[in-house]
Amino acid sequence: MRADLRALVFTLVALFYVAAGTYKASHFSTDMIPVYAGASCILHGCNPYAPPQLVEQYLAAKGNPKFVGPGHGLTAVYPPSTLLALSPLAFFHYRAASVIWALLGGSALVVVTGMVLWATAKDPSWVPTVLASIILLLGDGLLGMGNPATFACALAVIGTMLFLIGRYVPLGAVLLTLSLAVKPQVAGLIIVYLLVRGVGRRWAALSLAGGFAFLMAGILVLEMHPASRNWLPSLRANLAECVMPGRVNDPTPANPQVGLTNLQTLTSVFLANPRAWSAVALGIALVLFVLWLAVLRKLESGVPNHFLALPPLLVWSLFPVYHRSCDALILLLSFPMIVTVLRGRKILGACIAVLTALPFLSDAFIFPIHRIIGRFWNLQALLSHKLLFILLMRPWSLELLALFVLYLVAMRRLPAGDRLGSAQLQPAISA
Repeated sequence: MRADLRALVFTLVALFYVAAGTYKASHFSTDMIPVYAGASCILHGCNPYAPPQLVEQYLAAKGNPKFVGPGHGLTAVYPPSTLLALSPLAFFHYRAASVIWALLGGSALVVVTGMVLWATAKDPSWVPTVLASIILLLGDGLLGMGNPATFACALAVIGTMLFLIGRYVPLGAVLLTLSLAVKPQVAGLIIVYLLVRGVGRRWAALSLAGGFAFLMAGILVLEMHPASRNWLPSLRANLAECVMPGRVNDPTPANPQVGLTNLQTLTSVFLANPRAWSAVALGIALVLFVLWLAVLRKLESGVPNHFLALPPLLVWSLFPVYHRSCDALILLLSFPMIVTVLRGRKILGACIAVLTALPFLSDAFIFPIHRIIGRFWNLQALLSHKLLFILLMRPWSLELLALFVLYLVAMRRLPAGDRLGSAQLQPAISA
């Protein structure tokens, strides 16, 4: 009865997520504009990294002019593989394409959330269902914006699950290939892990080759058309523009945007020299990676321990280079670990569950918190204090650092008898 009730709750939440996200996508979907317009350029032979040509393609597809007017920059920084992989969407007018894109991403995320809940279904805990509900209920806005992270993360986790349970591995390889093509920084490290650890190594290698083939094919298409042969200097200029002081990918306090997770968002608060704060951030990331390797060496191989080893690596992947909190959707793969830790170490498991939810909660409530603080205090004055600036504007990196540490503790301290090989979860993950 309890399992049926959990399934009912998940079904209702999933239906709301897809319906609300698709409705919002039909009216907004602004994150999709540069992707869609760039994909349209792939089809029509224009330069996908030239903003005027992106605007032209977007308006020709009956896009809303207010989203590309003054104050709305339209800069594409996605690789050619992304634009090629999503080019079929450009056969539709923008509003129809945004709805199709939302349905694809929303359905994929519902499927992967259902998979990780299925993997923990033998355990009576409500924690996975609650976590899944939080992620979906707070994720309809991201789905409505049309950000590729939803689709790329969902495919990456589905593909990884199929590799780890040893079922439909060729399908998993296809999904990882497509995820790698759409957003390389999401699935890339997962595929490397599968290769090094010998999990479906041949299919993992094919996934890596497939992602590279998408990139090369996208480049070839751009090189074939005279109007897009200058794509590489344009892309470099766009990347440089996006990290200029105050721009959307700038990790320093000059950027008022929120949601960045890479460690440069912390080190740049305390160091003024770009080379210094970048080097320190990469140094910290290297130390964390070595710690993960040290703990990994003490784990036995096998399916259960892959579910323990991957979550901290996925958190770590958000640290060295540019990432946003939306990429934390890959943490859906941590659900089996959370259930296992809860069974063996309840306090540790509860802390991990809360911290896993925090990046998504921060996304939803950071601006309301800013408004509440602004009613009683001078928000700008508070943000002049470095620690308060981090807590109010860059909490994601801190949350993920704490989560990484707790994941390592779980890997190190969880008794062998309490791991995923126990009778409660083994049937689900090895069926």
